Amino acid sequence: MLNRRFTSKVLSLAYTCSLMGRTLATTPRVVSTTCLPRSEFTTYAPYTAVSNGYKETRRVSIFDMSADTSDVSSSLSPWHDIKLIASPSKGTFHYVNEIPKGTRAKMEIATKEPNNPIKQDVKNGKLRDLTYGKMPFNYGALPQTWENPLLVDPELGLKGDNDPLDVVEISTGPLPEGSVIEIKVLGALALLDEGEVDWKIIAVDANSPLAAKLNNAGDIENVMPGVVHDIREWFRLYKTSDGKPQNVFGHKEHILGLNETKAVIAGAHAEWRSLVTGKLGAEASALGLWTDAGAAAAEAEDAAAVADSAPTTVV
Repeated sequence: MLNRRFTSKVLSLAYTCSLMGRTLATTPRVVSTTCLPRSEFTTYAPYTAVSNGYKETRRVSIFDMSADTSDVSSSLSPWHDIKLIASPSKGTFHYVNEIPKGTRAKMEIATKEPNNPIKQDVKNGKLRDLTYGKMPFNYGALPQTWENPLLVDPELGLKGDNDPLDVVEISTGPLPEGSVIEIKVLGALALLDEGEVDWKIIAVDANSPLAAKLNNAGDIENVMPGVVHDIREWFRLYKTSDGKPQNVFGHKEHILGLNETKAVIAGAHAEWRSLVTGKLGAEASALGLWTDAGAAAAEAEDAAAVADSAPTTVV
């Protein structure tokens, strides 16, 4: 459980640029000397997000605060190593930001690569951007969740999209790439994307001033009129700029209530546990997902649950 206050304030900043072989600025924390379009090396409690600045693709790796960020092999998996639950008492979750509000680079957790860095897609040898426009909200994922592509949703009749649950974070400002914050979940939208269920969890930064005013999906329209409509229309239309048809939604396009949303999250967490503990067998293994860190994370979760349920002796 976190007892710290997450903010988007930068606690430390370092970057490096190289021009014609001459280093203009450098620090011991630098992974690459490629000039980046903006300052990418940022530290947020309790994690450090570092971009390696590779030319062929951009990757953001997440490290423990005390880790050596020059050693990519020591990075954490944002999918497996970061706990889903932030505060059981407050009912909040951890969120990994992949795409900052107002940007276009299509960044996402690389589920098939070691340590699952956040990576920009490459298509036809070029870095992939969102063609429909800039992302109108912060967009990322819930760690330790998985939409199982082997399992048909009994209500929606489709299988999962083989990724962690997506999150639409609606606070007013952009969150940095790779930042890990505590969020308050408000609702969920069932996007049906090219024959797969692709849930969009709607949430707000738990430490945003908006969080005190938002407790469920119904509050969003009262406090932020038009936002729910904008979210729905973005996901309906964003692929049309690539020549694809409009997306559709389940549950009559309604935003699910809080209890139903938490049930979706609990189900995706249970599927993640089945995946990383090997309960799904060869069919899941054939998907090629990198889950090496997952089994240890699931064991740690089990150990913590046992410790929490142990009787306390009062002296």
